[in-house]
Amino acid sequence: MLKLISQWGLRGGIVILAVVICSSVHANGVALDGPGGTVINPEKPLDPEDFTIELKELAPVELRAELVEGTLEWVGSNSVLQVPQMQLLVAVESRHRGLFARHREQQYVPVKDSGEADVFRFSMQLFDPEPVRIYSEGDLLAKLVVKANPAGGRPPIVDYSCIDYDLRVEGLEKSYSAFGCDMESFGLLGNERAMLRVLWMAPDLRLVDGTSPPFRINITHGDKAVVEVRNSEGEEKRVTISADVPERQHRMFVGGGTGPHSISFKDGDFREQHDIAPTINIYSRFDFTPVTSVRFFNALSWSDGALFNKAGLYFAYEAGEALNGRLSIVPLLGLQNVTSRASRDHETINETVYPQGLEVVYDHPFGLEGYRLTYGGFLPVVDPDTTYRNTWIRFGRKVFWEINYLYWERGEQRSEIWGLSVGTSLAHFF
Repeated sequence: MLKLISQWGLRGGIVILAVVICSSVHANGVALDGPGGTVINPEKPLDPEDFTIELKELAPVELRAELVEGTLEWVGSNSVLQVPQMQLLVAVESRHRGLFARHREQQYVPVKDSGEADVFRFSMQLFDPEPVRIYSEGDLLAKLVVKANPAGGRPPIVDYSCIDYDLRVEGLEKSYSAFGCDMESFGLLGNERAMLRVLWMAPDLRLVDGTSPPFRINITHGDKAVVEVRNSEGEEKRVTISADVPERQHRMFVGGGTGPHSISFKDGDFREQHDIAPTINIYSRFDFTPVTSVRFFNALSWSDGALFNKAGLYFAYEAGEALNGRLSIVPLLGLQNVTSRASRDHETINETVYPQGLEVVYDHPFGLEGYRLTYGGFLPVVDPDTTYRNTWIRFGRKVFWEINYLYWERGEQRSEIWGLSVGTSLAHFF
């Protein structure tokens, strides 16, 4: 399988990327039970019945307003918080002249529908509603506000960004609340402390002094927040928010893995095949920022005097993202040293090669909370004397599985390796 993927090269990556996107679309509307409430995918389960449109007429006017079914989407707010958005349709009788509307400091001009009514369409952020004002020749006709239905409510909606920290929310069993998380650090290198930034949006809640959301809560190791809020009906709630935040924020990580591999060698007329050869992998990473790092890896396979080793040093950076940050593209820029020996009686070959690579990283794939699916590969070496291909697929959480395929050829020497490894994080520093 990996041989075929390696031969595909870029096409293999495109196919996997298409599968990732299709799986995300296929998961529409699915809710998953998780820590701290309901953890759900970007198509979170809300519908127009959860909200009411409050209309205040300031002049005689006939209009119709509705939230359009099937237009719910979750959009980014404050970098890590996803909030629901729906299309609001407002149709006004056509006898009014000079109609226009204002919403979020934007001016809107209507269009005519088939019934000759003047129609406005607005993208309404349901958890942070700004009123829509309708004007005729400069005079205010009506004001519309979309509000959460006080008779409804859902368990807290916790974004995927909070899963790794087991965010827990108590006291909001029936409300409209969305939570997003972002890990920050403070202090000097080598002694940095971790701080989880929690953003909380709740359209029907205010602090007891009337302060409106969004609310920001900074949680460090051992902290919990106790917040007193009041809903639109005057009912007071006591909300407790806590999370598993590490005491230290480390920058360097070391991991290891092992598993059976098949290796074959060619050196001139000599050929050797080892169906099961032990392999030891070492992975390490030093984070400069949340999206840039330097990575080192070493993989050694050996059997009965034959061995193959690759060691690489690469700079990695996040070049782009999609699917609300769950899908990222990570180029790998660096070099590798390859060591190959067909048997005890053959010469050991060392060569430095410069394959540049790319990883496609998909967090929480197919709705699996906390898991990560990675497809990676190195582009063929631009060298007439050397052929080098390397492709891998990695999946897991704290423990991960990796399928890896590698092909190296130089002159009359050739090595081909593929197999399965299981790995995990071993230590962290700085």
